[in-house]
This record gives sequence, structure tokens and C-alpha cells, in this order.
Amino acid sequence: MAFGFEPAETSARVNERVVDLHADESAFLWSRRRHAARSPRYRLKDLRDLDERIEAHLDGLRAAGAAGLGACSALESSEDKTFVFAVTAFASEQREAMSQAIRLGESAQDRVPSLAEALAWLPLPWASIPISKLRSSPVEEHREVAMRALVAHGQDPEDLLDQGLSASSPSWRAVAYTSCADLRHRDRVPALLHGLRDPLQSGRDAAALALTRMGDPDGLNTLRRLCAAPDSEPSTEVVQTYLRACGRDEGRAWIRAWASETDSIRWAIYGAGVLGDAAVMPWLIERMADERTARLAGEAFSMLTGADLELLDLDRVAPVSEADDEAPVDATPSPLDDSGLPLPDQELVHAWWQSQRGHFAGATRYLLGRPVELGMLLGILSSGDQRQRRAAALELDLSNCTSRTFNVDRRAVWQLEQLRAWNS
Repeated sequence: MAFGFEPAETSARVNERVVDLHADESAFLWSRRRHAARSPRYRLKDLRDLDERIEAHLDGLRAAGAAGLGACSALESSEDKTFVFAVTAFASEQREAMSQAIRLGESAQDRVPSLAEALAWLPLPWASIPISKLRSSPVEEHREVAMRALVAHGQDPEDLLDQGLSASSPSWRAVAYTSCADLRHRDRVPALLHGLRDPLQSGRDAAALALTRMGDPDGLNTLRRLCAAPDSEPSTEVVQTYLRACGRDEGRAWIRAWASETDSIRWAIYGAGVLGDAAVMPWLIERMADERTARLAGEAFSMLTGADLELLDLDRVAPVSEADDEAPVDATPSPLDDSGLPLPDQELVHAWWQSQRGHFAGATRYLLGRPVELGMLLGILSSGDQRQRRAAALELDLSNCTSRTFNVDRRAVWQLEQLRAWNS
């Protein structure tokens, strides 16, 4: 009984229009949250504000009981609906509602990630019951959801990890490879080495990335081959991990090779920001004269120097034709997608660099204007934008100085708790 009413009476007294609004806003804001996690426009404080808005609407749905579940069920089918319904259903601890959430997830295109994200959103005491049921299910996808959720909560999935490493599901195998690195399971290195022969390229990439993050040379050698020639097509995650792990001289050679081909010059620009070698700065500033590469070059410049183009008035107004062609706000972002990035003013950036270049030594790798080291990486995790924070988390991984990966996609309140623990 809540506030003097039986649960059925509470549901009968809800304002259906308000409940529907909670459902619509939860789905809309979750869609924005998925974009924000990889956007250079969001920092940890922005994620916290967005998370609080999402949680307020989800709390309204939970408080509405059956009416809240009904409003979620009426949403247009999407991964956002799956997330909102699953969060509400799993929190209710009602067997039929949880079963319905799983059935909804099974019919969605991105069913496993959406269900896992819902369980990762809930506090672990709330999520533990559905996770327990899923991990004992005979259905492989259910066990994958349980493993993903446990890892997202920083928990060791134990036997589920071994099941994933040998699973028939390609997605589960790839996530299991990644989870080995997330949790620093060096005892699973033999399984990761076997993963380098995974039937799918996505699996081989995931195994190589995990091995590299744990300092294994076989992983780096595999990434090196994937990034060997400008006509190859590595993922951005592969390029970033390779360049942060390979060393400055090898990284320089890679950038020179990819910069020599017109089709791969954007990769070279991206790589320049990743490597953090100040020697590339004159070439990088030259790329700002070309409208096709200027925004990406501006972000690489900021990643290396820490200079905020907009805050320092080093940007310029985009041509009208370009502004009209910008991607919509809900477009899937990637490091090579420069829509929404500031457009640098080449002359102003050049003048700024001439006044600041003396602060950058030639033999040092930089991230946001500072030599890469533990203290500054923790600072970036606290105050950087999401792309910068993701870079800092990867550098921490490669330094092997933490017990597990810092997850920049988690709910902001839990990220803040982890940062306070690390800084204490």
C-alpha cells in the first residue's frame, strides 16, 4: 500500500496523459542519451543532467504501475521502446512484465544490447533478480544479456564469460573478448589468442583489441596488419587503439603513409589527433583550408592541444550550403563523422599555434595539451567531452594501472562515484 491506497487504486488514479508523456519523453531522451555518449558536445556534467531527466520520467512510469507498463507498451517499436519498457518491467519485479520485456527484446533488431542497457541502468539490487533468471536460461541470447549487464555493473560474470568465449553467437563471442579486457582477465589470454582465428572479422577485431589493451604483443601485431595499408578498412576503434599503443615513431610513419593517399587523408587527420605528436601540427593546420577536412582537422587540433576552438574564438561560421547539408541530430555519430563540430579559422588557429608551440616538446605525446600520464587522464575523465574521455579511458587501459576499464557510457552518477574513489 502506498500513500493510503492499494496498488490497484493507485493505478486507477493516475493521469494517463501524464503517464503517456513520461513514456514518450523517456524514449526520446534515451535516444538522445545514446547519441550523447559518443558526442563531443557532451561532458560528464551534461550526461548527469540528461540522466536525471531520464530517471525522473522512468520514475513516473514506475510509480504509475500497470498504467506505466501500458504506456511503454504503446510506444512505437524501436530499441528505445525496448529500453524504456524493460527498465520499467524489470524494476517492477513482476514475473509477467519481465517476461513480456524479454519477449519484446527478442522481437527487436538490437534486442540484446537494449535489454542489457536496461539492466545496466537499474541499480544492481533491482537488476539482480532478472539477471539471475537470465543467466540460468537455456536460451543463449538470455545468458548474453546477463553477462553484458553484469560487466556493465563492474561485476565478474564468471562462468558466463567462459560460455561467451565459446558461444555460437558471434555477438556474444565478441562481447566476451572485450569483457576479458574490461575486467583484466589475464587468465583468459589463451582464449583471446584463439579468438584471433574467430570465423568473423568482428570477432577477430574484438580479440585483437582486447589483447592489445592488456599489453599482449600478438594483439598489437594483429592491429598493425589491419592498419597496414591505406587501402585497408579498419574500424575507428582499431585505428585509435593501434596508434595509442604502437609508439610515436611507428605512429608517425602510419600517418605519413595514409596522408599520401587522397582517399585516406581523413584517416590520417584523425590519426594525428589520436597520436598526439606536435610535429604534425603544421600539416594539420594546412588541412583546415579545405572545407572537406577542416572540421576533422579542428577536432584533431583540439584533441592534441586542448584548445577549445569556440571558447577561444578560433572558429568561423560555416558556409550556408554546408550548414544546410549537416546531418540530423539523431544521426549515428562516429569519430570520422564531423557534423556538428566547430569549423576552425585557419589563420586564427595558425596564430594561436605560433604563440603556444614552445610549450610542446617534439618527443612527447600529448592529449588535450598535456603529456599523457595518469593524473591528467583522471582529470580528462572528470571534465573532458565524451570523445576526449573515451580517449583517456583507453590510455588508462593501455597503461595497465587500473583494475578494470573506466566505462564512460555508464550512468553519470556511478561514473562520479568511481572517480571519487580513484581520486581519494
